[in-house]
Amino acid sequence: MCDTTADWQGAERVLKHPDSGAAADQSENRTGDSGSGPSNEHALPEVSAEVTEIAREIGLDPKKDEALMWIAEEYFLAPLPDDWTEVPDRVSDRLYYSNPRLNRSQWEHPLEGYYKGLVFMKKQGDALLAQRAAAEPAGDVEVDELCVYFGVDKAKEPHLVGTVRLAVNAPLPSDWQELEDGDEPGFLHRSGVRSKQHPLDAYFLHRIRLERHEHIKQQQRLRNHKHSTKMTVEEAVERDEQMAAIDNILANYTDEYACMGLSRGCCSKADIRSRYRALALLCHPDKSSSDKAHTAFQVLTAAFRKISINMKKDLPASSTDATLVLSSACVLIAVAWLVALISLFIVYKSYIIEVVWTKSVMPYLSEVANVVNDVPLAEAETSQPGSNPMTLEV
Repeated sequence: MCDTTADWQGAERVLKHPDSGAAADQSENRTGDSGSGPSNEHALPEVSAEVTEIAREIGLDPKKDEALMWIAEEYFLAPLPDDWTEVPDRVSDRLYYSNPRLNRSQWEHPLEGYYKGLVFMKKQGDALLAQRAAAEPAGDVEVDELCVYFGVDKAKEPHLVGTVRLAVNAPLPSDWQELEDGDEPGFLHRSGVRSKQHPLDAYFLHRIRLERHEHIKQQQRLRNHKHSTKMTVEEAVERDEQMAAIDNILANYTDEYACMGLSRGCCSKADIRSRYRALALLCHPDKSSSDKAHTAFQVLTAAFRKISINMKKDLPASSTDATLVLSSACVLIAVAWLVALISLFIVYKSYIIEVVWTKSVMPYLSEVANVVNDVPLAEAETSQPGSNPMTLEV
């Protein structure tokens, strides 16, 4: 199991003894359930009074249980879990622990039950648990009930089911007895303390939390490793493409088409421009870390300019001459029409004057003038007093 000092964010406990720095360094290499603890060569030079006191609180004898003193050291250096804080009591000057999210306050350290259970499991609990599991394996119904109790989702967290299965056969410490009679079943400590929960529930609950947190970290490390590996492969492929393009450009610097990987006479202007842009991205000094990138980019640019100039010189006559011929033809047609009109006017000038002007235009103008002159006279005659239009007409 992972180290608790690495699983909780931020230390909440104040380290007051002078060996705290060394203890913290040694604590990083310890694991709670992965073995028998650190070897003697990694133990602290001397055990402080605070660690000795904590050892006795969780059931360790500093002299007899010297091999397990790493548990007390780890407990002393362990930060508080999330949402828990130390609060000084104004009356007794003692520290108690408060969790506003759970609306709970208590004198016991939140991890005391876990480390007491860890001590018991290291001393005799693991052996008893193995015997009980071999004699009476945990059933699926019991495992499902404890999964609900510990908040484990069997479908999404199958890696935690093994720990829940161990909790089904959790042995009872010798200083506890189970109460099966009465209306309120539970557990009774020899000191008279009663509890509705199994004494090792706190141990298995915190162990599940640590395993869940470690699994999340492993998944994150795996995703980061896959991402970094993928990026490395992509970078390697891009680097190979860059080197291949640079080598081809420098090897064919005398042939501008081969330099750009094109076939002479089979490419349009758009194809050449597109190919130049692609090669420029590969061999540009800002994109490639090769020492030859600068030279290759210059050769590529020169080849592209030479091809562009040659294309302008070698433009087919059809495109230029066709435009010139079309414009010349339009001008000639317009001039021919103008000359024809002038010639017709000169040849048929007398006929146009005689027929069009004399017989068509002049009569029309005379008729219009007569109409204009007759209108005022008619109005004057009709406006005289006593005149009778009918009499005048007779």
